[in-house]
Amino acid sequence: FINGVKAGTVGKGTLSLATLNGDVLFAAGNDRHIRAADWTNVATPVELFGSDIVPTGGTINRVGAMRIAGGRLYVAAGDAGLLTYDVSAMAPPFPVRSYVDTPMTSAFWVDGRLYASRSTGGLAEFVKSTNGYLTAARQWDSRTHTIYDGTSGFLLTASGTTLFYWTLGSTTPVLVTSATLRASILSATAVNGTAYVVLSDNSVWSVDLGAVAPVPQLIANAKATTIAHAGTLIGTTYDPGDGTTAVTFYTKSDMSDPNTLTVSGSSTTPLTMSGNTAAVFTFSGINLIDATSQAVTTIPSSNSALARRLVLGSSRIFELTSNALLVWDLATRKRTRTMPLPADATSLSVDTIAALATATGVETAAFDSAEAPPALLATRNSNTYYKKVVAGLDRVYLFGPNGIDAFETRYGFTPHYLTSFSAAGVLDVAANDTALYTVSNSNVITAYSREGGVLAQTTLDAASQPLAIVAAGNSVWLAVSRGCTTGGCEKKTLVLDPRTLATTATLDGGVVDTTATGNSVYAIFDLPSEVRRYDGTTLTKSVAAPGSTTPVSIVLFNNNVYVTGDQLYSYDLQLTQRTDTPPSFQPDAVAGFAFKDQRIASVGTCLLISRSAQPQWTVPAVIRSVAQTTGRLYILTDDSVEIWSLSAMAPQPARRRSVAH
Repeated sequence: FINGVKAGTVGKGTLSLATLNGDVLFAAGNDRHIRAADWTNVATPVELFGSDIVPTGGTINRVGAMRIAGGRLYVAAGDAGLLTYDVSAMAPPFPVRSYVDTPMTSAFWVDGRLYASRSTGGLAEFVKSTNGYLTAARQWDSRTHTIYDGTSGFLLTASGTTLFYWTLGSTTPVLVTSATLRASILSATAVNGTAYVVLSDNSVWSVDLGAVAPVPQLIANAKATTIAHAGTLIGTTYDPGDGTTAVTFYTKSDMSDPNTLTVSGSSTTPLTMSGNTAAVFTFSGINLIDATSQAVTTIPSSNSALARRLVLGSSRIFELTSNALLVWDLATRKRTRTMPLPADATSLSVDTIAALATATGVETAAFDSAEAPPALLATRNSNTYYKKVVAGLDRVYLFGPNGIDAFETRYGFTPHYLTSFSAAGVLDVAANDTALYTVSNSNVITAYSREGGVLAQTTLDAASQPLAIVAAGNSVWLAVSRGCTTGGCEKKTLVLDPRTLATTATLDGGVVDTTATGNSVYAIFDLPSEVRRYDGTTLTKSVAAPGSTTPVSIVLFNNNVYVTGDQLYSYDLQLTQRTDTPPSFQPDAVAGFAFKDQRIASVGTCLLISRSAQPQWTVPAVIRSVAQTTGRLYILTDDSVEIWSLSAMAPQPARRRSVAH
């Protein structure tokens, strides 16, 4: 606000802000993108930096907060941890700037001025100041162009099948000549008053730019995908579709003296040339080609990122990737600079600074500037966001994307880390007082001791697809599906011996969740959708599950059995009477809370019910999993592990007295 009047509006969601200096702000919304903008001119802010944090799994893939101190930007980045950026060299004139305009399809420098083509139609000119800032100047025409070349007051563009040649010296650029070809134009270049044009059918044509109504001439026996020149030397690339790139050089203006070589790999970039050297990018990296000797040299380690464009200079080569401008020194064959870009670019042109066309306008990168955009220095305290918690006696296990972490909970409320288990391919976990159990997508079931050693391991038959594993009283129950790929889909539950993992019984249907007291196990099953009571493995009562969708969670509480599904349902211990408690379940797409996320658990005289993103107990975030042991609940949320206990004071370790000898 300026004098109480709103000065401008940012069209991007913003939840976190950090001020670098003056009008330069870092901002992030409810996503993974960090941006910095210069708000000196409120009407036309200039974006100076843009980067996405790299997710590492979990559910918190967003920026929570940002702070700047001592030339460092600190970003609380959810599951990516705490990120530290060096912003000490980010100062005016800023090295990278993104100017908001309409989406641009191409950009090209001519005589120190930048020309860009708008995807909505028309050509635009930008004037470069001494400090590198761009100012919008002339604009003309209404067709959608691509700019291919330009020099000494002239600009070569194309729109569809038509080639245009403009003079830039007049007050408003004037069309010198144009020519319509037989197919869409893919690439073009101008050499001494003649345009050489590649069409979508891979034919190559010449056009006399000095003629009022030029008649395009087909270049016999020439096939190309892109074309470029350095002086009077003309070069083309052609992709024959066999995993190679054919590069051809011509020294004659009629292109009658082809000199062709083959480079391994299909090129991802148009040809670029300078002097007697050409360059293309393939799977091996940046390939430098000597036009005379046909020697091909690959710049070492230049294939770490996929190139979109290359521009070859006399001593350097500039590479545009999806999110950065890379500068390579030709003498040393080493990368000398990496400049992260605020917006993804589709074209690259180099003058004293680089210019790029983007989906939001144009951006520039001053590659020789002493200033530098923010650079990621370090990632600290990378977080792990777990997806399930299970517990037994004095152990709690947290199952995440990278492993299973085991904690001891014997003393105090704070779990003490013990060890980790590999979670490669693990689908589900369960635990009881003596062991941890896992099942993997390779059909392997493993029992681990409380100290982390393997107690037993077995492999399911190939016809069974594991679905879930649960601890049911003194047994381990494994739900599997069979025949689902052949049309006769059924679900079974294998009752496993907890010590040997041998199958001791097979139950109809797939177990979803269980709760036990003594020798009695109450369980939800799917296919068929039922609520059951077992004494050991003997089925004593079964009732059809209520609701239109199989319930997902069950618990014993105060001599009743509670089940969460379409509604909250309660039964007596014999499953003979049922009470339905509305309201019906309502998903929350914003919080990512679905039907399967419902949980119910109990501790002492308290019942935890989580049927929405805001459960009936106060927790800091959406509940994803709950585990219960005697006197305690372990509640896994998107942000934390909550420990709820009957006792206000946790047990403490026994004191030890020194003894004199």
